Amino acid sequence: MTGSGSILESIQEITSKSNWIVWAFLIVLVIGGVLTNAILSIGLAKRRILPICLHLAIADICVLLFLAPYEILILADGTGIWNFPDNYCPVFLGAETLLGTVVVYLLVLQNFSTLAVDRMSFKLMLMIVWLIALLLSIPQFLYSSVIPLTAVYRVCYVPKYATMLVAIFRAFIPTSLLLVTLVFILLRYKELTKTKYPSQVKYSVVMSAVYLTISVNRPIFLLIFRLNLPKFWLDTYRIPPLAEIAESSSFTLTLCSLHYTLSALRPFFCWFLCTKVLPPKQDSLIEMSTINSNTYYSYPI
Repeated sequence: MTGSGSILESIQEITSKSNWIVWAFLIVLVIGGVLTNAILSIGLAKRRILPICLHLAIADICVLLFLAPYEILILADGTGIWNFPDNYCPVFLGAETLLGTVVVYLLVLQNFSTLAVDRMSFKLMLMIVWLIALLLSIPQFLYSSVIPLTAVYRVCYVPKYATMLVAIFRAFIPTSLLLVTLVFILLRYKELTKTKYPSQVKYSVVMSAVYLTISVNRPIFLLIFRLNLPKFWLDTYRIPPLAEIAESSSFTLTLCSLHYTLSALRPFFCWFLCTKVLPPKQDSLIEMSTINSNTYYSYPI
């Protein structure tokens, strides 16, 4: 694939190299994840509750549609070659930065709302999160390109100078904030469960812990790569933000698959941890008759 064909042709080419297990996993992941997130989004949007869950679901739908299939297929190929059209490279890297930044800052915002003494209006804060993510993704949208390392080895790459600030503000700062706020929530767990809705506290703990366990490798590897990656590592570089750090690409593929699986599982965390919020139509926790319909509020999450 030289980069001049369509995405469909690229997928057909990769299909001949990928085994059926990868494709079965992708079909279940994408279709199942999009459906569950879509159902959750529609339900939350109609009832104007759980704004952070709603925005996470929207971001996860985009992740599953525009990122997961392409990265998993290329890593499963085992070569790391960019087999898709050249003009999709900046779209992929820009969307990866945009959506990845939105997710981590939404989780940080969720933790701050759990620790906050008063109820918080999230309308402005949610807009700021998306604006920050958009600004950080601009270098990827503008400067990413496919570069040939050899006659056949082509990678989707963005220059180091274009993403130094992105690595810091997408990786180091939000990950640190997420970890610190999680520690404060755990230290004040008993107190918070008495003064807050218990489901809100549990949701914050579980979502933060799962992200730090499964997805934190991506922004951290991105930070390491942007700040201190030896030049020779470029020869074994896979799709950003994951670098090939082992002899076999199976390790990178496993990290990648776990990361995207989390996008499909997040709506279940919302359902199971917030069961007191979603079902009842007249539950006092979600009664919004006296609240301005144009404003989202934190309670219970």
